Amino acid sequence: MTRRADYEELADVLVAVNKRDGYPVEGVDSPLAWLDLPDAIGQWTALLDGRPRGHAALLQPKSTDEVVGLVVDKQGVSMTQLAVLARLFVDPRVRGQGIGEALLKAAEDSARSLGLTLVLEVLAKDKSAMNLYLRNGWKVIGESDHVWGEGRHAEAMVMTKDKKGMVGSACSGNPTRILQ
Repeated sequence: MTRRADYEELADVLVAVNKRDGYPVEGVDSPLAWLDLPDAIGQWTALLDGRPRGHAALLQPKSTDEVVGLVVDKQGVSMTQLAVLARLFVDPRVRGQGIGEALLKAAEDSARSLGLTLVLEVLAKDKSAMNLYLRNGWKVIGESDHVWGEGRHAEAMVMTKDKKGMVGSACSGNPTRILQ
Protein backbone atom coordinates (compact mmCIF):
# COMPACT_ATOMS: atom_id res chain seq x y z
CA MET A 1 0.00 0.00 0.00
CA THR A 2 1.12 3.51 -0.68
CA ARG A 3 2.20 5.36 2.45
CA ARG A 4 -0.06 8.26 3.39
CA ALA A 5 3.03 10.44 3.76
CA ASP A 6 3.76 9.95 0.05
CA TYR A 7 0.46 11.27 -1.27
CA GLU A 8 1.35 14.97 -1.25
CA GLU A 9 4.55 14.37 -3.18
CA LEU A 10 2.83 11.91 -5.53
CA ALA A 11 0.21 14.58 -6.20
CA ASP A 12 2.99 16.95 -7.29
CA VAL A 13 4.45 14.23 -9.54
CA LEU A 14 1.02 13.62 -11.07
CA VAL A 15 0.60 17.33 -11.84
CA ALA A 16 4.03 17.32 -13.56
CA VAL A 17 3.06 14.23 -15.58
CA ASN A 18 -0.21 15.86 -16.62
CA LYS A 19 1.56 19.05 -17.65
CA ARG A 20 4.09 17.15 -19.79
CA ASP A 21 2.01 14.25 -21.16
CA GLY A 22 -1.64 15.13 -20.65
CA TYR A 23 -2.12 12.09 -18.37
CA PRO A 24 -4.71 11.66 -17.09
CA VAL A 25 -6.71 13.30 -19.88
CA GLU A 26 -9.47 14.07 -17.39
CA GLY A 27 -7.06 16.53 -15.76
CA VAL A 28 -5.71 16.85 -12.25
CA ASP A 29 -7.85 19.51 -10.63
CA SER A 30 -7.83 17.32 -7.53
CA PRO A 31 -4.72 15.10 -7.69
CA LEU A 32 -5.11 13.80 -4.14
CA ALA A 33 -8.66 12.64 -4.90
CA TRP A 34 -7.42 10.93 -8.10
CA LEU A 35 -4.79 9.07 -6.07
CA ASP A 36 -7.16 8.09 -3.25
CA LEU A 37 -8.30 4.56 -4.16
CA PRO A 38 -9.55 2.89 -0.98
CA ASP A 39 -10.97 -0.09 -2.91
CA ALA A 40 -7.84 -0.79 -4.97
CA ILE A 41 -6.71 -4.40 -5.31
CA GLY A 42 -3.18 -3.08 -4.90
CA GLN A 43 -1.16 0.12 -5.11
CA TRP A 44 2.57 0.63 -5.47
CA THR A 45 4.78 3.65 -5.09
CA ALA A 46 8.25 3.77 -6.56
CA LEU A 47 10.81 5.46 -4.35
CA LEU A 48 14.04 6.79 -5.78
CA ASP A 49 16.47 8.09 -3.17
CA GLY A 50 13.64 7.79 -0.65
CA ARG A 51 11.25 10.04 -2.58
CA PRO A 52 8.07 9.01 -4.41
CA ARG A 53 8.69 9.08 -8.16
CA GLY A 54 5.95 6.90 -9.61
CA HIS A 55 2.76 5.07 -8.85
CA ALA A 56 0.65 2.17 -10.11
CA ALA A 57 -2.72 0.80 -9.04
CA LEU A 58 -4.93 -2.18 -9.82
CA LEU A 59 -8.69 -1.85 -9.55
CA GLN A 60 -11.64 -4.20 -9.71
CA PRO A 61 -13.35 -4.11 -13.10
CA LYS A 62 -16.72 -2.36 -13.43
CA SER A 63 -19.53 -3.95 -15.40
CA THR A 64 -20.23 -0.58 -17.03
CA ASP A 65 -16.69 -0.31 -18.42
CA GLU A 66 -16.65 -0.78 -22.22
CA VAL A 67 -13.02 -1.94 -22.05
CA VAL A 68 -13.87 -4.72 -19.60
CA GLY A 69 -16.75 -5.82 -21.82
CA LEU A 70 -14.41 -6.04 -24.81
CA VAL A 71 -12.00 -8.29 -22.89
CA VAL A 72 -14.81 -10.49 -21.58
CA ASP A 73 -16.18 -10.89 -25.13
CA LYS A 74 -12.87 -11.39 -26.94
CA GLN A 75 -11.07 -13.55 -24.41
CA GLY A 76 -13.94 -15.47 -22.87
CA VAL A 77 -13.05 -14.60 -19.29
CA SER A 78 -15.43 -13.45 -16.60
CA MET A 79 -15.16 -10.13 -14.83
CA THR A 80 -14.11 -11.95 -11.67
CA GLN A 81 -10.97 -13.09 -13.49
CA LEU A 82 -9.87 -9.53 -14.38
CA ALA A 83 -7.99 -6.67 -12.78
CA VAL A 84 -7.66 -3.23 -14.35
CA LEU A 85 -4.28 -1.51 -14.41
CA ALA A 86 -5.91 1.84 -13.81
CA ARG A 87 -2.92 3.97 -12.84
CA LEU A 88 0.72 4.03 -13.93
CA PHE A 89 2.80 7.16 -14.03
CA VAL A 90 6.44 8.15 -13.51
CA ASP A 91 7.96 11.53 -12.73
CA PRO A 92 9.18 12.98 -16.06
CA ARG A 93 12.44 14.08 -14.39
CA VAL A 94 13.51 10.50 -13.65
CA ARG A 95 12.24 8.53 -16.62
CA GLY A 96 14.50 6.06 -18.36
CA GLN A 97 15.68 4.45 -15.12
CA GLY A 98 13.35 1.44 -15.13
CA ILE A 99 10.80 2.87 -12.72
CA GLY A 100 7.81 2.33 -15.01
CA GLU A 101 8.86 -1.24 -15.69
CA ALA A 102 9.39 -1.93 -11.99
CA LEU A 103 5.90 -0.62 -11.19
CA LEU A 104 4.43 -2.64 -14.04
CA LYS A 105 6.14 -5.81 -12.83
CA ALA A 106 4.88 -5.24 -9.28
CA ALA A 107 1.30 -4.96 -10.56
CA GLU A 108 1.76 -8.00 -12.81
CA ASP A 109 3.16 -10.07 -9.93
CA SER A 110 0.18 -9.17 -7.78
CA ALA A 111 -2.32 -10.07 -10.51
CA ARG A 112 -0.50 -13.33 -11.22
CA SER A 113 -0.55 -14.30 -7.54
CA LEU A 114 -4.31 -13.70 -7.52
CA GLY A 115 -4.83 -15.63 -10.77
CA LEU A 116 -6.12 -12.54 -12.58
CA THR A 117 -5.78 -11.40 -16.18
CA LEU A 118 -4.77 -7.76 -16.49
CA VAL A 119 -6.49 -5.25 -18.74
CA LEU A 120 -5.79 -1.61 -19.47
CA GLU A 121 -6.75 1.16 -21.80
CA VAL A 122 -3.96 3.34 -23.17
CA LEU A 123 -4.59 6.37 -25.32
CA ALA A 124 -3.18 6.09 -28.85
CA LYS A 125 -1.33 9.39 -28.29
CA ASP A 126 0.67 7.88 -25.39
CA LYS A 127 3.28 6.09 -27.53
CA SER A 128 5.86 5.70 -24.73
CA ALA A 129 3.33 4.03 -22.46
CA MET A 130 2.14 1.75 -25.24
CA ASN A 131 5.73 0.77 -26.03
CA LEU A 132 6.36 -0.06 -22.36
CA TYR A 133 3.40 -2.43 -22.34
CA LEU A 134 4.30 -4.04 -25.67
CA ARG A 135 7.93 -4.58 -24.56
CA ASN A 136 6.60 -6.37 -21.51
CA GLY A 137 4.38 -8.82 -23.35
CA TRP A 138 1.03 -7.04 -23.35
CA LYS A 139 -1.22 -7.60 -26.37
CA VAL A 140 -3.53 -5.15 -28.13
CA ILE A 141 -6.94 -6.81 -28.45
CA GLY A 142 -8.99 -3.91 -29.73
CA GLU A 143 -9.70 -0.22 -29.84
CA SER A 144 -11.97 1.94 -27.76
CA ASP A 145 -13.19 5.49 -27.66
CA HIS A 146 -12.14 6.91 -24.29
CA VAL A 147 -14.83 9.41 -23.29
CA TRP A 148 -14.64 11.94 -20.48
CA GLY A 149 -16.12 15.26 -19.48
CA GLU A 150 -18.75 16.78 -21.70
CA GLY A 151 -18.41 14.86 -24.93
CA ARG A 152 -14.62 14.78 -25.07
CA HIS A 153 -13.03 11.64 -26.42
CA ALA A 154 -9.78 10.13 -27.65
CA GLU A 155 -8.78 6.99 -29.51
CA ALA A 156 -7.43 4.30 -27.20
CA MET A 157 -6.07 0.79 -27.38
CA VAL A 158 -7.30 -2.02 -25.14
CA MET A 159 -4.48 -4.26 -23.97
CA THR A 160 -4.31 -7.41 -21.86
CA LYS A 161 -1.76 -9.63 -20.26
CA ASP A 162 -2.98 -12.97 -19.01
CA LYS A 163 -1.55 -14.81 -16.04
CA LYS A 164 0.35 -17.20 -18.32
CA GLY A 165 2.30 -14.26 -19.73
CA MET A 166 3.26 -13.00 -16.27
CA VAL A 167 6.06 -15.38 -15.42
CA GLY A 168 7.75 -13.43 -12.70
CA SER A 169 9.22 -10.10 -12.02
CA ALA A 170 12.73 -8.99 -12.14
CA CYS A 171 14.17 -5.62 -12.11
CA SER A 172 17.47 -6.64 -10.68
CA GLY A 173 19.95 -3.86 -10.32
CA ASN A 174 17.18 -1.28 -10.37
CA PRO A 175 17.76 1.45 -7.76
CA THR A 176 14.03 1.87 -7.35
CA ARG A 177 12.35 0.57 -4.24
CA ILE A 178 8.72 -0.39 -4.65
CA LEU A 179 6.42 -0.04 -1.67
CA GLN A 180 3.31 -2.16 -1.66
